[in-house]
Amino acid sequence: MSVELRRVGSVVVAVARGVLTMNDADALMDLIGATQRSGSPYAVLMDARGLAVPTADVRRRLGEESGRPEEIAADRGRQVAVVLDNPLLRATLTSLRWFLPKIVSIQLTTTAVEAASHLAGMGHPQLPSDEGRLMTLARQTDHGWRQPANEHGGGTTIRS
Repeated sequence: MSVELRRVGSVVVAVARGVLTMNDADALMDLIGATQRSGSPYAVLMDARGLAVPTADVRRRLGEESGRPEEIAADRGRQVAVVLDNPLLRATLTSLRWFLPKIVSIQLTTTAVEAASHLAGMGHPQLPSDEGRLMTLARQTDHGWRQPANEHGGGTTIRS
């Protein structure tokens, strides 16, 4: 199992477990790229609890951008909330945030509910009905995070 992708209003949600493959990384980047190209404000919620360290080629793919950062941030900025279960990794990423461009706001949390609440406080998703859907998804993710997100043989699942 690797990643389950959803879009809840203006929030791209990725729940990743186990080993992230290049196909998973491609699907995630394609979804984020399509969201960027829509021109609407958006945010990303990445639940990476139980995710193995990706291979170098997958990490490189995840680091790619579609569009120049200043264009992406010019009128909408980006909010990212990452759920991590490893305290050492959270501390490392916290220190790395000090050096990242300020066009991306990264919030590190220990639960999907905390991540969704943070994004809601930043205006994502934009519609109250989508906020309710995101919070429900976050609670479900927190409840069963140890279970594979896709129990049908692995791979990428994309849902709206």
